Amino acid sequence: MAVATATGALLTFVLVGMAGIWSDTEPEAEPAPPPDVATAEQDGSPGTGPQAAPPVLDEDGAAGSPSFTCRRGECVRWSATLDADLRPLPPGVHPMGDDALLVLGRGGLAAFEGDGETRWEEATAERSLVLQVATTEEEVVVATAESLLVRDAATGEQVWEAAGGRDLQLLDARRADDVLLLAFSQQGSIDDVATGYVRAYDAATGTRLWTAYGDEVVLDPTGAVVLDTTEITARDPVSGEIRWTAEPGWRDGREGAQDVVEPRLSADVLADALVVQYEAPGVTEVLLLDATTGAERAHLRGRAVTIDRDAGRVVIHERFAGGEAMAGLDPAGERVWTRSLTLDDVCCAEVRAGPGALLLVSRAQAGAALTVDPRTGRTVARGPLPPGELLGTLGPRAVLVRDRSPSRSRGVSLEDGSELWSVTDATLRRDVLHGAVLLVVGDELLAVEHPATRTDDGGNR
Repeated sequence: MAVATATGALLTFVLVGMAGIWSDTEPEAEPAPPPDVATAEQDGSPGTGPQAAPPVLDEDGAAGSPSFTCRRGECVRWSATLDADLRPLPPGVHPMGDDALLVLGRGGLAAFEGDGETRWEEATAERSLVLQVATTEEEVVVATAESLLVRDAATGEQVWEAAGGRDLQLLDARRADDVLLLAFSQQGSIDDVATGYVRAYDAATGTRLWTAYGDEVVLDPTGAVVLDTTEITARDPVSGEIRWTAEPGWRDGREGAQDVVEPRLSADVLADALVVQYEAPGVTEVLLLDATTGAERAHLRGRAVTIDRDAGRVVIHERFAGGEAMAGLDPAGERVWTRSLTLDDVCCAEVRAGPGALLLVSRAQAGAALTVDPRTGRTVARGPLPPGELLGTLGPRAVLVRDRSPSRSRGVSLEDGSELWSVTDATLRRDVLHGAVLLVVGDELLAVEHPATRTDDGGNR
């Protein structure tokens, strides 16, 4: 059973039997949207990082020759050259706080500010292969087969070292006061053995303070939460003492049922809310709890599509007697919008979560797609999908597509189908910097802007 963490990837799912998404019907309830979240300027300016002109690369690089082409003005926010030791293996680029990033290379580490300025570089001669990395605003935690190495995020200097192990998978890190919390999964666990656990360390010395075990663990802003299928427990980050316990009472009525497939739990954090998803055969439920007290804010049948921190929404898909719907909930558990999805035996749709938008793709109308603002539930853009493998959104008005032959990824406008940029033989990450895709092209690290966009309510996104 996999362990879910507070930095887990966004969820996607398939909706079967829906046609109403192609109408212009707006959400049933439309309260005033919250103030816009500040984002980086989308004017294509190069920024203040280690910038020269973007690499001069072939327009249509052949397979095996890394290349990048911007086809609409300047689309590179900044670029930086990586030493040979810093050329990363996928995923290789990780968020470090709200506006910085870490590059984990084959033989070293480097930290960059959000504008591309180099914070520090460190060639490493670790005793064994690096297995995982996790970051906070204060620390970089590197896991090898033998040890955990903790470095200062501001300087790169090693702070302390602790024992590790090949059977442990480092999933997440969070700083709480003077305590460093690390979430792990225990690979190869057998029946009746916990698959996840959290360890607390003194952030300055590495002294182990406490350990807690469970089926799943998540690190929230107030400490650590341990989840089992019948009980959710929150622990104080310093002492490890239980702060609160919740018994959700999942509504699937499994008593007496054959446990062919074990229930699965996953969790994430939105503001001061803990969002827990429960999945059992034929049943999905979403629970919102107050992360400080454990008080229940909402308990709904449905599946979480995404937890969008910028929009301040949990988006869920619900099935009910009269049809299906998507709904946007705020951290208090209140419905901000609901969008009906009319049942139809012919139509079905795939829903994907991406930066700044939900992407709905028709399977009945070949190639048709539209994007939805997760704050309001309103349609933002619609148009034909370009050929290739659809990877997700680039903001609310563009999509990311990958061609298999040659190996090429493209940013494409959903409104007119025009190609914004293309790259061959590159590693890319979309979830590290707001409003940009990070590409590693050869020895260059590029921050490529999402297209400048405005939402239907006139706010900048």
